Amino acid sequence: MRVTLSRMRILGGLPDSGRAARVFPTCTKRASSGSQQEFLPLNHQYNIGYIDDLYSAEMTLVLRNLQTVIPLRRALLRRNIEALRQILGVKRYDLGVICMDNKKIQLINFRYKKKDYPTDVLSFPYQENLKAGELPQPFFPDDYNLGDIFLGVEYIYQQCQEKKDDFYNVLTVIAAHGLCHLLGYQHTTEAEWRQMYEKEKQILEVLNRLTGRNLQPLTEV
Repeated sequence: MRVTLSRMRILGGLPDSGRAARVFPTCTKRASSGSQQEFLPLNHQYNIGYIDDLYSAEMTLVLRNLQTVIPLRRALLRRNIEALRQILGVKRYDLGVICMDNKKIQLINFRYKKKDYPTDVLSFPYQENLKAGELPQPFFPDDYNLGDIFLGVEYIYQQCQEKKDDFYNVLTVIAAHGLCHLLGYQHTTEAEWRQMYEKEKQILEVLNRLTGRNLQPLTEV
C-alpha cells in the first residue's frame, strides 16, 4: 500500500522515509484578495459496491501545524478547506494539509524539487497519472486518499504583508490551488494554465457565493 507523507512519521516537519509522489511547481503569482482501520478479508470477493458503500461517508482531513512563527487560526483554516472539499466533491477521500515555516518548507522544496528557497505550496498527490479533474476510483478502501498539501504559511504571510492582502483569504486560495494539483491539474503549458485557472475560478465563485467573499484564482491567464 502506498503511504502518503501525512501518514509517515514526521521529524521536525520532514518525512524521514518513503517515496514522495510528484511535486508540482509552486506559483509565484499572488492572489488578489485512534479509530480501528477497516480491512477487507483476504477471501473477500472484491465487490465494488461494498467498497463504495464503505467509503461513501466523509473521510479524514488531517490538518497539522508544524510551525510557531505565525499564529494560525486552525479552526478557520479547517472550515475553509472543508468547504473546498465539499465544492470539489472529494469529502470521501483522505487529505493531509501540513503548515510549515520558511525553514521547513525550504527543506522540503530542496529535497524534492532541488530548489533551495521557501515557497508557498507543494502538492504530493497520492493518485498518479490522473487526468485533470478526474476523481480517483480506487479498488481498495485504503486508497481513498488524495495526498498531501504543504502550505508555507510564513512565506504566504510575508507575501500578504507586502501586498496588503488578507492572509486567510490568500491561504484559502492557495489551498484550492493545491487541491487542484492533487486532482491532476498542472500549469506547465499555456493550455494547462488556462484549464487550471478556469477550475480555480469555478471553485472560488461557489465559495464566494457561500461566504460573501471575493476570492480570485491564484493562477493567472
